[in-house]
Amino acid sequence: MTYRFCSQFSKGVYAIFGFYERRTVNMLTSFCGALHVCFITPSFPVDTSNQFVLQLRPELQDA
Repeated sequence: MTYRFCSQFSKGVYAIFGFYERRTVNMLTSFCGALHVCFITPSFPVDTSNQFVLQLRPELQDA
């Protein structure tokens, strides 16, 4: 996964769009924060203060 993520820079990619799983979300947000790459996802929101993660779904609020 690390190679696939980092090799995108040589192709001129500066934002990653995709889904994540609960077991990979920490790794993805860590890469994005360290490399200053935007990660845009329609997956359900997670708690993160990473400024490089854009979550397209709103947070669900308890009724």
